[in-house]
Amino acid sequence: AGSYSVTRTWTATDACGNSSTASQTINVQDTTGPTTTTAFSATIDVSCDAIPDKPALVFVDNCSTATEKEYTVGPKINEVAGSYSFVRTWIATDNCGNESTFKQIINVAVTNSLVTIPSTACNNGEVTTVNLTSLLPVGTPTTGTWTAVNNAAALQGDVLTVFGLPITTPENPAYVFEYKITDADCPRTIRINMTIDDSCAGIVLPCGVVLVHNAFSPNGDGINENFIIDNIDDINCYPTNTVEIYNRWGILVFDTTGYNNTSRVFNGISQGRSTISQSSGLPSGVYFYILNYTSIDGNGNLQTNKKDGYLYLTK
Repeated sequence: AGSYSVTRTWTATDACGNSSTASQTINVQDTTGPTTTTAFSATIDVSCDAIPDKPALVFVDNCSTATEKEYTVGPKINEVAGSYSFVRTWIATDNCGNESTFKQIINVAVTNSLVTIPSTACNNGEVTTVNLTSLLPVGTPTTGTWTAVNNAAALQGDVLTVFGLPITTPENPAYVFEYKITDADCPRTIRINMTIDDSCAGIVLPCGVVLVHNAFSPNGDGINENFIIDNIDDINCYPTNTVEIYNRWGILVFDTTGYNNTSRVFNGISQGRSTISQSSGLPSGVYFYILNYTSIDGNGNLQTNKKDGYLYLTK
């Protein structure tokens, strides 16, 4: 392994058929190990909470394929108060058995560092919680513990209950929570400065579209029993409304104000004031509805609207 020979042979012939032979033997030896095409620092100085990942070295060889034979991380060396070192070692080999060794020395400073992260939570007057662990930097060890510096009652484990916390002001400063990692190799603290506001309270959602479902089946099976008008019960968007329903002969069989799909709803029972007796179940058939309602435009002005059409009642 690591060497071979090549023989070159020449034969010359003259016009009379005489020939001569000459040869050359080349002895080849591969004694050079692999190299790496990856640029990396042979020595780096870092703090204990910023040790970089192992670099992915790529190995090549001038005669054959190169592969990583071994990678090791050595024990701590040069330990003194507040610092230590360790060595990463790669061994690469080629097809001829030649090996090369590459080393990276990591000098680590051990400091009880403090990282402060500002954050904001909203108290919207409802039960709202924040998982503080979700605010930690990616890769933070999960072995730490949470403590509340100025409001222990609101913190259970890593869950902060925002509900009931006063809004932060200059007189009532941010709430402080600390995550302590008591690792002998790298003790450190991450502090969350939490501001509480009410920016999410009173958010006005866009108004839903008033949509008339023009078929229903009041047959007692609990499915599609009532005449439904989507979003008509949102009085912030549609303050007032009236609904009238007529049979095929133009006789009023139902009317109400403030239609809301629940307590004021058409369920196939006649409530007309004319020739149809009240509280009698109406037969299957085609009816006609008239919906008048008000809405509020973008400038806060009240607008009147009307929808009408056929309504299909089946049992």
